Amino acid sequence: MFVFLPSPSGPGTGVPFHWHGPGYSEVIYGRKRWFLYPPEKEPHFHPNRTTLSWVTETYPYLPEEETPLECTIRPGEVLFFPDRWWHATLNLDTSVFISTFLG
Repeated sequence: MFVFLPSPSGPGTGVPFHWHGPGYSEVIYGRKRWFLYPPEKEPHFHPNRTTLSWVTETYPYLPEEETPLECTIRPGEVLFFPDRWWHATLNLDTSVFISTFLG
């Protein structure tokens, strides 16, 4: 198990689509928007572009069958992401969060 210490991040920052083993993310302060796809449904994204650019330039034009599952987690909420699920995050506010990876 890997545990990352709380990490502050500003609005509009985030992590582009990627996957790894299962884990949890908990928001301590702010809000974090998550976009998720199951392992068999690889998202359309450019690995060198930010999540914010994907949200503004690609996401609005996705056909309904290609839209991700999504949610926004707030302070005190925890999100579990399964093994090998594609996911990207976008901080909506200055955010502090903890991510724990199981493995």
